[in-house]
Amino acid sequence: MRNTVLCCCLVITLQLFSVRGALFPSLKRPTLKSPWFCHDLDCPEFTVEEEDVAQDIELRSYPAAQWVSTNVTDARYDEASRSGFLKLYKYISGDNEGGKQIAMTAPVKVHVIPGASPEIKDQYKVSFFVPMSLQGSAPKPNDAEVYLVNTHVSKYFVYSYPGFTYESKVMDKLYTALEEMNKTDYQYDASNFYTASYDSPIRLINRHNEVWIPAV
Repeated sequence: MRNTVLCCCLVITLQLFSVRGALFPSLKRPTLKSPWFCHDLDCPEFTVEEEDVAQDIELRSYPAAQWVSTNVTDARYDEASRSGFLKLYKYISGDNEGGKQIAMTAPVKVHVIPGASPEIKDQYKVSFFVPMSLQGSAPKPNDAEVYLVNTHVSKYFVYSYPGFTYESKVMDKLYTALEEMNKTDYQYDASNFYTASYDSPIRLINRHNEVWIPAV
């Protein structure tokens, strides 16, 4: 009788953990090669060097990797992101040497360099991560405005937030992150920042976005 009760308790406990995982997929998990927010897409590996730098901010280290990028000027953030995305999507859809179809990856990364004055326009570089199977051997883009770039080992202070993202929300989260960083003794470069968006527009729940501030 006792063994039967113990078995029943074990089954119920396992069921509860299974339900918890299904209902709360966004709970904090260990850093893996492909974190939950990559949603089974290839995404760059990283190491979390410090989890609690400040509220909602962690310090990550990214190894060298290959990305495909395009530059956008004369636009605001939302327009630049869309314009850059479309050029890069054409590249992975076959607009490259050999007409190779390339799998979508995550995140869509946007490097933002704000203009130093109102007369100087903001600069944007929109990038897709090259799939793991093509790292170092991605086909050359046909579009002269699209190019492959090899990044170096880099460290960023990463602020994560859920939901849909757009320019005003990005700026709000950036200011929040900078305010939190100013409470610490960590050194960072506030002259530029990155955004990382992991979800397609049709995903309604469990969305994940990030602001990256370069560490010094």
